[in-house]
Parts: sequence; structure tokens; C-alpha cells
Amino acid sequence: MGASWLTTVIGGLAIVLTWLNQVFVEQGIPQTSKEWIAFAFGNIAGLIGVFSKSYNVSNSQHPGAPQVVPPPPGA
Repeated sequence: MGASWLTTVIGGLAIVLTWLNQVFVEQGIPQTSKEWIAFAFGNIAGLIGVFSKSYNVSNSQHPGAPQVVPPPPGA
């Protein structure tokens, strides 16, 4: 999964819905540039969702209290 389960699920859902729309509503491979652009942007939006993380989720394996890091010597 991506960095956040929620955005991964939403992104995957966007991709699935894009493909289902193409198969059942548009009924076939996109023919015009407008259809291709809409299809591509639906897939790109889904991929962004799959690989993004939620604003309030940390990737830390061991989350702890925030600490002030002192500047390096001579800085």
C-alpha cells in the first residue's frame, strides 16, 4: 500500500471507476483526444491518490514527541 491506507483506497477506487466508466458508459477504447485526455486524467488522479499520504499521518515506525534539534557546531 501507499503511505496512507485511506488515500490508497480512494486512489484505487478512482482508477477502478475510471475503467468501469470507460467500459460500461463509453463502451470501448477512447476514440477522440478529449476521451483520451479524460481517461488519462482519471488514471493519473487515481495514481496520485495511491502514492500520496494523508496530511496527519506520519511515516515514522516509532513516533515520539517532537524535539528541538540543536544547530551543528560552528553554524
